[in-house]
Amino acid sequence: MVKVLILIGSPRKDGNSAVLAHETARGARAGGASVEIVHLHDLAISPCTGCGACRFSVDAPCVLSDDMTDLYPRLREANAIVIATPIYSYNMSAQTKLLIDRLYALGSREGNALQGKRFGFLVVYGAADAFSSGAMTAMRCFHDTFARKATWMDMVHGTATEAGSAKRNALLMDAAARLGAELVRPAA
Repeated sequence: MVKVLILIGSPRKDGNSAVLAHETARGARAGGASVEIVHLHDLAISPCTGCGACRFSVDAPCVLSDDMTDLYPRLREANAIVIATPIYSYNMSAQTKLLIDRLYALGSREGNALQGKRFGFLVVYGAADAFSSGAMTAMRCFHDTFARKATWMDMVHGTATEAGSAKRNALLMDAAARLGAELVRPAA
């Protein structure tokens, strides 16, 4: 069974990132996947200190002891990973950025524990488009961070202003559900 791990980087559990994440989960479950959803705001994740201790082996643990210690094995076990974030101050949320920085510990000179996984990204913003919102900065970061590791990746992004208003955007909701379905579809 395909394991999908969805990481929501919004502090609002009823926000638009969560709405899209749950729709992606629905699409993945419909395709037969097991899905775990994690709200990053509920975790105590410290900033990376840049010590480099993790870089000696792909299996070397991060020296920091926080909630990433429990998240690392789940990231390793997942076949597909989805990261959902709102755009705050023209970039991904702080919770999402902490995660991205701490993923550094999964790589080394030998390779990366995320190699060969499928990735999905959900980005939602209050501005009229991805450029004026700053979402392009976050999407570029996701692309550049994961493109060399991924066997497949895609992004869904769109405008939603009030908490939960993404539910009223049929195109955005359909795209999120399709993303979930594509994450579990066998490679061609």
